[in-house]
Amino acid sequence: QSAVLTEKLADLYWAKRNLGDSVDTTETALKRGPSPQQRIRLLMKCAERRSVYGPDAKAYAHYETLLKENPDYPDALKVYRLMLPLAQRMNNAAAIEQCQKEIKRLSPLPATNAPAGKP
Repeated sequence: QSAVLTEKLADLYWAKRNLGDSVDTTETALKRGPSPQQRIRLLMKCAERRSVYGPDAKAYAHYETLLKENPDYPDALKVYRLMLPLAQRMNNAAAIEQCQKEIKRLSPLPATNAPAGKP
């Protein structure tokens, strides 16, 4: 069966507020040989939907998988910002610390108000 069609079915379930079937079907689509871009999209959907439906640990795991499989993911800062509240709700000190560390590392430095040429 097609990962694309399975994803479409999951989206229909989500639109109909059938959250459990939507989450399960989205996760099934991950197992059906999606393209690399579709896999990224599916991992984000799974994580976002698990963040709403639960459990938080599964949502967190989907985000972790996304980052592990795509170490150069361009929006890693956003992902870590989404992971932090999940880690906090799970009361996972190591995950909280890791998210905070990565958010700090990936955040742009604040602009300084000093005039050019003056420290």
